[in-house]
Amino acid sequence: MNRLLTMLTCLLFISALQAQQLQENQMSLVTKKTATWCPLCGGSAWDAFEQMVAESEGRSIPIAAHFSGSSALYSASAEAIVDQFDFVPGQPVFYFNSTKLNGRNAATAEEMNGLVGEAFAQTPLIKLGVQAGFEDGQLKVDYAMEATGENSGTYIAGLYPIRKTVMENQSSRGNPAEHKQILDDELHTRIVSTLEDAHFGLLVAGDGLSGTSERSTTFNNLEAYAEDVTNENLQIALILWEKTGDNSYTFVNAAAADVQMGFISSVETLSSDISELNVLSGMNSTAILEVDAKAVLSNAQLNIFSINGSLVETAFAGKLANGKHQFQFKGEAGMYVANLQVDGKQLTKKFILH
Repeated sequence: MNRLLTMLTCLLFISALQAQQLQENQMSLVTKKTATWCPLCGGSAWDAFEQMVAESEGRSIPIAAHFSGSSALYSASAEAIVDQFDFVPGQPVFYFNSTKLNGRNAATAEEMNGLVGEAFAQTPLIKLGVQAGFEDGQLKVDYAMEATGENSGTYIAGLYPIRKTVMENQSSRGNPAEHKQILDDELHTRIVSTLEDAHFGLLVAGDGLSGTSERSTTFNNLEAYAEDVTNENLQIALILWEKTGDNSYTFVNAAAADVQMGFISSVETLSSDISELNVLSGMNSTAILEVDAKAVLSNAQLNIFSINGSLVETAFAGKLANGKHQFQFKGEAGMYVANLQVDGKQLTKKFILH
């Protein structure tokens, strides 16, 4: 029980951090056009998508888009999104943003990972941040946008509920099989019914975006999703589209956050007079995290989170003596958040592994 409360507290803090500190790197949209009845979708393409999800965590928004109306996991919004991409009949098909990739195997996954990495090294034209909380059947989503340069587009912000795993039949894979990154059509239908632009979202800028813009929205009567939230299986993806005069939509940037149990509340910051937290290195997929304790910390915990708010590793839990302490963390390339907790107060540092 204590561990659960600790994780929920940490994840709430990470969500708040995402809204206050916008994503500094360009995110990508990784899409697999698929169907539950499709034999090829359950073959090497299945393994390729799982590889893409794992390797691009924190750097992209992966979506398994069940395009066919006869698929058991069909989503009208997924179909609408794929309709904006390079047209290719049949499935499976992989897209980086809106561009089709050739192949559907491990080599395709490697190509996708390379493209995602190149994009992530860039500063986005518009930075995004999102957080989501769930309480008493209400889903509250807060999101922010910040322009980093001149732009003049018509921008639409879409909110997409994604189930990290769904058990459903898959041809050539099994009944049931564990599907990943499924756009929840029922929940999204409730969301798009409140928005100006079905399937794509809300108009946030008609002639360019300047400065910082913050928005908040609440969706009611969603008690059925409490179990998904409790099991950390539901996330909200914020996707920013640029809309052109012919009603086509081009991907601009994205952000995502796990939906947390309880609405986001502030967390008291740990004073630098008590401790400091620094990241000394992030090269060769290894980070050296240094805790500089200015006094004995009797109940300290150092956690590493993905940028999406998922706990990756607990680097330390226990008593720390006065002085500097170093902890090594190894992981996949990408952005992480180090979170030091001491008696209910916290310090955080974002860092990138190269």
